[in-house]
This record gives sequence, structure tokens and C-alpha cells, in this order.
Amino acid sequence: MPLKQKQKKVINNYHFLYYNKIGDSMTKEDIIKLLETFTYSEIEINKILNSHEISSMKPNTVWNRIKENTEYLLSLGLSLKELKMMISLCPAIYGLSLSNLKDTINTLIEQGFKDEYLVMIKKNPQILESNIDTIKNTVSKIMKLGYTDNNQWISYHYTEKEAKKIFSSYPGLVGFEINTLNDKVSSLIELGLEPKSVRTMILNWGIILSKNPASYMDKKKKFMEFGFTEPQALKIIKENGSLLSRTEDVINNRSDFLMKLGYSKKGILRLLSSTPAILSFDNQNIENKIKNLMTYGYTIEQVIAMTLMHTPLLSYSIPRVNKRIEDLMNLGYEKNDVLNSIYKFPGLFGFSESTLKEKILYLKEIGLGIILMKSPKDLMQGIDLTYARIEFLKEKGIPQTEEDYYLLFQDNKYFTKRFHITKEELIEKYSYQKYKESKNEPTF
Repeated sequence: MPLKQKQKKVINNYHFLYYNKIGDSMTKEDIIKLLETFTYSEIEINKILNSHEISSMKPNTVWNRIKENTEYLLSLGLSLKELKMMISLCPAIYGLSLSNLKDTINTLIEQGFKDEYLVMIKKNPQILESNIDTIKNTVSKIMKLGYTDNNQWISYHYTEKEAKKIFSSYPGLVGFEINTLNDKVSSLIELGLEPKSVRTMILNWGIILSKNPASYMDKKKKFMEFGFTEPQALKIIKENGSLLSRTEDVINNRSDFLMKLGYSKKGILRLLSSTPAILSFDNQNIENKIKNLMTYGYTIEQVIAMTLMHTPLLSYSIPRVNKRIEDLMNLGYEKNDVLNSIYKFPGLFGFSESTLKEKILYLKEIGLGIILMKSPKDLMQGIDLTYARIEFLKEKGIPQTEEDYYLLFQDNKYFTKRFHITKEELIEKYSYQKYKESKNEPTF
């Protein structure tokens, strides 16, 4: 991968320093000058030079290893900023020989992480210090994860592909013994989670195995102290496992922020228990989404009401929200009508683009496009059933109009009781799919 211009300039700077010192012994001052060319601060330089692995080395060795390792790691495609972050987390990288560094990278590639190894070493640069055999054994170690139930060992049977996914998501697993990891698995189950759920959580958030088992119970306890029931607390943890790896008091920090925006505690409990993913966004992300809705003329009170009616709303991206409003306007509705419909039923944001468009175009085709404005929640009914009822009621001599379309969306139980035909029978008799196909047939 070609080096960026800034990287080339830095390398040329230390080459100049180096070649002007050929034949001379390097000093600590020379090393400091070299590190300054990488824009390390005085504090960062002291941290590097005082690290255990480097402080006992001869200056010439340190100088050469900084030079060689820096040039090699930059050549892999790391930016200067990324490299400096890695060194701040693991100064010992500058104490490794270039051959050891290359062997570790090659081992990761040979183990199947050709596309992931850069992300892995950025997430956990300590992996570069690991013994090659330890790295090789990590995948097989993860494949042995499991738990004990009534003195019977039950393996999770992670496939090699799954184990590699877990390892790449959290390379720090290289440093744990299998017994330690299995104890953590057992602790997650003791929390009240189903073994199947724990298996999925580890697959999606391997980093949760980095934490002390006691912290799992502490997180659950904080959720329940805030007011969530135990099932709600477990649902939040299950659907957003990364929370278990975070050190801050997530729930109280987030609730303080939401209360300042105008949410009540009852509203927060509803919002987060229904859509735990909101806890994974930072406060600025949430504030930006709320402000974006307010640019359309909604008040903060209206936005809060909408997010409580349709709790996933705050999990949608700003482009998705804006596009949905634009799409509805492009279907022939006035902006104010669209905004009023969304306020009545913010669940309109939850439909897929194609599904919502198909429903509205069909309703407009039969003269019922006004439903979006009058009763947008009725759009939740599947288009197969809507079409079948329209055709059925037409045969019965009960046409559905803009003034009277009550029967079109009547509860299935009452519709069946009145007309003695089930939903399934209706859909089979009046096939929307066949109707679509007939529309697409060429005419002569």
C-alpha cells in the first residue's frame, strides 16, 4: 500500500537524522529527536522511553527498532495517527525486533485474518507482543467455549468461522486461558440469560469476555435500581451486549441527558426497554436526530411524543428519516400533510421503502390515497389482505370509499364473524400476487 505524502515526509525526516549519525553512537537525545519527528508530545515520549521493555535497551537498538518498526507498520497501511494511538496503548511495540513483528503479522494472515489484521492490531496492539503459538491456539480455544449445567459440560460448538469472527472483534482474547473464559460464560448464564442468548452475544460482542464477571451483575443491578424489571434489564443486556464491556454508568448517564431534553422517567423506561439500541448511541448523536426532526417544525414535546409512540425512531439515521419524508412528498402529498401523518403515526418510518410505496400506490389507484392522512396506522395492514378485502367487499356490493372504509381495516376477528370467511381464505381466493402479474402482462 503506497505511503501517504505526510508519512513520506516524516520518514524522510528520520532518514536524514539517521544518515547524519552513521558511525556514531546514538544517544537518548537522538531518540527524542526521532520521536519528535512523529509529533509525539513530551509526555508520550517519556512514556515510551520509560516503558519496561525499552528502558533497558541500548540507545542504538531502540533507535533502530523505532525506525524499522515505524516504517514497516506504516507500509501496512496504518496512518500516523493510528500508529501513535497504538504506541500510546502499547509502547512495547518499539521494543520488538522487526523479524518478530513481521512473524506476528504473517501469523495473523496465515490464520485467516488477511482482511482483519489491521483492525485487530489497532483495537488491541498488545497482540503484537503475543507468542505465535498462542495466537495460533486462540481460534481453537474459542471453539471450546461452553458452560457447565448440573455437572454436565455443554459446548457452544462455535465453528471455526464463528471463532475467527469473535477473535477478530476482540483480539484481546489471545491473553485469556480457556477456563477463565468459560467461567465468564457461566457468569453470564447465572445472570439469568438463556445459554442460547449468551452464545449469540459472544458471537456479536466478543469484548464482553474481557470484563470481570462481577461487573455483569453490577450492570444488571444498576438497570433494576433505575426502575427496569428483571426481564427488561435482561432484554436490554441481551440486545445490546456491548453495554457489559463499558465502564461508565450507562443508564444513569443516559437518563440524565434524556431528562434534560424533556423526557420523564416513565418515558425513559418505555423508550429504553422497547429499543435498547438507543443506549449504544452517544448523546450528541441523539441530540442531532431530535434537532433534525425539529427543523421540520415539530416542537421538542412533539418529537418526544413521536419517539415514545415509535421507540425505534431515535435509532434511525438522519438520512433515512429525511428520505422517508421526501419519498412521501414525491408520492403526491403536501409537506404539511406528510408531517401531520408522521406525527399521528411515526411508525411510518419503520416500513421498508418498497413496502410503503407499494401500499400507497395501490390505495391511490383505488381512490383511497387519503388513508395516509386520515388513518396512517391502517397502513400496517398487509397489502395482500387489503387487496383481498377490497375485492371481496366489492362483490358483496359494499364499496370502500374515502368517506367510509371502516370494513377495509376492521379487526380480523369481527370481520370473520360478520362475513364467515377467514383472513387466510380471503387471501387465497383473492390473490394480490396474481393481480400484480396480470397488471404486468403485455396488452395487444
